[in-house]
Amino acid sequence: MRLLVLIVVIGLLLYFINSWIKLLKFKGPDSAGGKRDDSERMVQCRYCGSYLPESRAVSHGEDFFCSREHLRKHLTDET
Repeated sequence: MRLLVLIVVIGLLLYFINSWIKLLKFKGPDSAGGKRDDSERMVQCRYCGSYLPESRAVSHGEDFFCSREHLRKHLTDET
């Protein structure tokens, strides 16, 4: 009877160790630290060439500008 209990305990122990190792491999080293990926696509101002996050850029068609002033200057330079 003791042998059967010992085999069940060892089996459960191996099962939990295996599950824990799989969990660590799945998460990877970056997610273990709780880091989030807050990156955003960067775009280049068509007028001055500076880079800024897309959410802060002023867009006109497929072009991006760092400010409305640069958009206005770009449109007046074209005509």
